[in-house]
Amino acid sequence: MTSKKKETRILGVVIGILIITGVGLSGIHYMREPYNSGFIEYSKTTTLHIIPGVIYLLLAPFQFLTSIRTKWIDFHRWVGRFLFILTLLVGATAFFMAIVIPFSGKIESVIVGFFALLFLLAIVKGFISIRSKNILLHREWMIRAFSLGIAIATSRIIFLPLFFSLVSPTLEQVKTVFIISFALAFIGHAIAAELWIRRTRAQHGSLPTEIN
Repeated sequence: MTSKKKETRILGVVIGILIITGVGLSGIHYMREPYNSGFIEYSKTTTLHIIPGVIYLLLAPFQFLTSIRTKWIDFHRWVGRFLFILTLLVGATAFFMAIVIPFSGKIESVIVGFFALLFLLAIVKGFISIRSKNILLHREWMIRAFSLGIAIATSRIIFLPLFFSLVSPTLEQVKTVFIISFALAFIGHAIAAELWIRRTRAQHGSLPTEIN
């Protein structure tokens, strides 16, 4: 097995863990009282963020499988169109929630709001690229979008050990940990996406730049 195949498998395992984490945490949201009262006040908006987000997490990974793109291209295209609509909803509601009901205040609004807009930009650029029949650019923008999309799961994984390291944490300390977790997760995922794109760009350079 080549090193790149090993890296791809490891990446697949990591993504699988993050998807399970993200879906699991979304389920927990409906099983217990939300930590953010704004989720109750804007319950419809929250649901419009969580449900499409879960569907995106479950379906998006299949869009990156070469076997599906080559053998079931129509499936890939129709799922892509469906996910495009969902991700616009996910990104828009994420931005709204970051600005209107941030748990940790203005700093969270800035961090999450910025990356929500970046997520939407990547989705739109990816859509424009494939409509322009540019496969390579489409691939790269979709990688950026997906990496940012699953960053929320990473933020929770970062949050837990930081939270439990605190002794009798105050509300302000919890909010600070949330901010740190969001910042590390989103920045880390943005960097990871760029590194993976550059790592695999030569490999995918053999693909046709455009489709007929």
